[in-house]
Amino acid sequence: MNRRTLLRAAAVSLTAPIAGCLNDGSGDDSHDHDHVDGGDGTRIIENFQFETVTLSGEFPLHLYDTSDDSVVVRYHGHPDGKSNWHRSPIEVPFGALLTTRVELYDQHREQIPIGPDGLDFEVYPADDSSTDVLEIDRDGTLVSFQGVSEGEGHVRFDLIENGAVVLTTNPCPVHVLE
Repeated sequence: MNRRTLLRAAAVSLTAPIAGCLNDGSGDDSHDHDHVDGGDGTRIIENFQFETVTLSGEFPLHLYDTSDDSVVVRYHGHPDGKSNWHRSPIEVPFGALLTTRVELYDQHREQIPIGPDGLDFEVYPADDSSTDVLEIDRDGTLVSFQGVSEGEGHVRFDLIENGAVVLTTNPCPVHVLE
């Protein structure tokens, strides 16, 4: 093996483990990494298994723009606990309202009813700076983001089962743009 081939192989082996599941903003949600096989072609992540349901190991949480039903962001699970958001950031026009619909999916990619009798959710600013740029309002499965000043922030979602938080998402970036 020549020196150039050796250096190239070393670079790949050093960067591959930290690359994870990156989103290039293209909207492409395809990826290939390990999940636990659920035995029926499903992918299961251990910390996505709850008392009443097992969430999809791929994209258990989706936000859709209610104006055109397009995907705004999707939360993606990883077995190493380093789950992440695809298609982020959420972009909210300054002075405008973006209304989204939250949907949850089980291990069979079937939509789960949201509410106090099953899985429910809360959404909130992930840090103090986020409250300076963004107001959040929830009505059932609808979440409205109001851009109150130009800037960047983050939101988190808590999934709740039987009154207890069973999963807290990683922060999802939100950009309020003029």
